Amino acid sequence: MESAVQNSQAWPASQQQCCIALEFAADAILITSPEGRILYANRRAAEMLGYSPEAFAGMAFPAIVAPAGIEHGLGLLEALKRQGNLSAEIEVRRQDDTFILTDLNVSLLPDGHFYIALRDITARKRAEMSLRHKAHHDHLTGLPNRALFLDRINHQLAYAHRRCSQFAVLFIDLDNFKRVNDGHGHGVGDEVLKEVALRLCSCMRQSDTVARFGGDEFYAILHDLEVSADAAGVARKIHDRVGQAIQYDAQTFQITASIGIALYPDHGTDASTLINAADRAMYLSKWGKGGNYAFAAP
Repeated sequence: MESAVQNSQAWPASQQQCCIALEFAADAILITSPEGRILYANRRAAEMLGYSPEAFAGMAFPAIVAPAGIEHGLGLLEALKRQGNLSAEIEVRRQDDTFILTDLNVSLLPDGHFYIALRDITARKRAEMSLRHKAHHDHLTGLPNRALFLDRINHQLAYAHRRCSQFAVLFIDLDNFKRVNDGHGHGVGDEVLKEVALRLCSCMRQSDTVARFGGDEFYAILHDLEVSADAAGVARKIHDRVGQAIQYDAQTFQITASIGIALYPDHGTDASTLINAADRAMYLSKWGKGGNYAFAAP
C-alpha cells in the first residue's frame, strides 16, 4: 500500500469511495503499514492531533503514543498481530506536545496493515472526574464529605487490623459559630468556615483526613499513631491554630473548637462506634469551658 496521505487519487474507484467515507468520519482514522508507519490520516485526525494531512505521511504511530512512548506503541502493534483487534483508553501526543485521552480501537487488516480509530474522550473524562469529586467532597471547603470520610475510615480499619496499629478519629465542633452566621450573614460565615478548613488541614499529615459533615462540624482521621499522646498533640495544635483571630472584610472573628478523640481499638473497632465515641467526647470537652479536647471514656 502506497502512502494514502499523498496518493489516494491513484486508488481504484471502490477504494476512493471508501477514502471519502473515512474523510468524513466522526473519529480520527489512521491506516498504518505493518511496521506502524502512517499511510493515511483523515481530516478528523488532522484536527485532533494538530498535523496537516501531509505531515502524517511516514510518521510512526508509536511516536504519538504518550506518555509511555514508542516502546509502548510498538508493544500495542505486536499484541495486535497476535489478537487481531484491540481496544483501550490511551493518551496520545498532539503536534503542540499537549496530550489528549482517547478511546483507541485498532484492527489488523487482511493485508497486514493496521486500521486505527481514535475518539477524543478528554472532555468526557474531565466531566466524569468532576462529578465524582463533587459526589465525595464538600462544595464549600473542598474537603472530603461524609461519604468519602466513611469510605476512608473503613479502609483505615482494615489497614489497622492487618498492621495491629492505632489510629484516632477526631470530632471538631466550632464553638459559638452560630453567632457569626446570625450576626454577619451566611456569606461571611462561609468565608470563616473555609479559613477554618485550611487551618485544620495545616495541622494534619498528608496521610491524615479532614472532612466536613456540614454546618460547623468537622471530623478527622489520624493515621497510624505511635501513642495516644500523638492525638492529643494534634488536638492542641488544632486548638491553637483555629483559635487565632480570623480577619475577613475588615472584621476580626475569634473562633474556638471543642474536640473529641476516639482511639482504635480502645474506643471501638468499627466506624459507627468510633464516630459516636468521638461525638460523646466532644461534648465532654464542650461541657467544660469549650475550646478544648477530651478523650472518649474507655
